[in-house]
Amino acid sequence: MMHQDIVPRAFSCKYPNHVAVVLKRLPGSLRSHPCLLRNKLLYAPLGKLFILQPSEKSSPPHPLIPPGNALYALDKTHFEYFMQALKAFLNCPHPLDTLSDLTAYGSEGTILRDHNSSNYLKAVNGVLRL
Repeated sequence: MMHQDIVPRAFSCKYPNHVAVVLKRLPGSLRSHPCLLRNKLLYAPLGKLFILQPSEKSSPPHPLIPPGNALYALDKTHFEYFMQALKAFLNCPHPLDTLSDLTAYGSEGTILRDHNSSNYLKAVNGVLRL
């Protein structure tokens, strides 16, 4: 996942109580969604997890990752540490903060920039050049 891609982070972040209550009131399957009921999230990442960070020219660095183009693999050897690191990463900055920022939208917004597949390709190419 791209370091600040809002889509996987918005589904995997921990929702505050008031947001979880609203989501559970929506019609459909969210009312009985197991992840939302137990953990206040909609999706828990499965399998190997890689975090891709592009160069600072493309996107500002994630606050928990050293600056610069890199590909990080989260190690599940110590599962408790893995889960703590993953939760910290997905919730900082919290996706609801990003979504509430009006400058995040539009052709120049951070949402499009960090979720655009061509930016993933540029970031991967940047890592391959290292």
